[in-house]
Amino acid sequence: APKREKSRLKVLFANRTMARNTILIWILWFTMAFVYYGVTLLTTEVLSVDLVVNGTCIDRIEKGNSSCQLSENDYVQVLWTTAAEFPGLIITIILVEVLGRKRTIQVEMFGVTAFYALLFICHTDRLVMLAFIFGVRALVTGVFQAAYIYTPEVYPTHVRAIGLGLASTLARLGALTTPFVAEVVMVESVFRGKLFYTAIAGVCAVTTLFFPFETKGKALG
Repeated sequence: APKREKSRLKVLFANRTMARNTILIWILWFTMAFVYYGVTLLTTEVLSVDLVVNGTCIDRIEKGNSSCQLSENDYVQVLWTTAAEFPGLIITIILVEVLGRKRTIQVEMFGVTAFYALLFICHTDRLVMLAFIFGVRALVTGVFQAAYIYTPEVYPTHVRAIGLGLASTLARLGALTTPFVAEVVMVESVFRGKLFYTAIAGVCAVTTLFFPFETKGKALG
């Protein structure tokens, strides 16, 4: 049994195309979970930013006041951002049939990066900031669903389960890693936290451009 599992694992790297696809899929799954839970942790930090009269954002953490108390309205607004997953799912259901699996992942991943980048804008209306967070959560949820469709279709039948299982494992590692990173980076500066997550999402978005083939409408191997 162990030898059989090893042989199946080798199939994931059987040729150059398959090896490249496997590595790119692992990067995608790790990043999806990393940035999804990252924006969840980042939401409360964004709400901890003071907006002064002249429109300048002051990071309370950098100013030594990390004891910001969130109001009841803040918690309601955070709850609304969780609703972003529903439109994200609906959009993805449409896009995977119109654009295909690969193109949907690419479009949504670049969208995630764009909305993360928009969080750098200092806006006097908190609802605008929450709209950007809503966009991140909606699109990264969509990427998850598109990846769940694309990943099994990439692999031959005899390694489909192990291929999807290993990709899912990478997602768990991403979810496990992001709280520790957030604690180190965002404790010192929310700006650096935004920069870090935007960079990670951006790198992943670029790697999706190298997925070698589309699986829409093709028979499973």
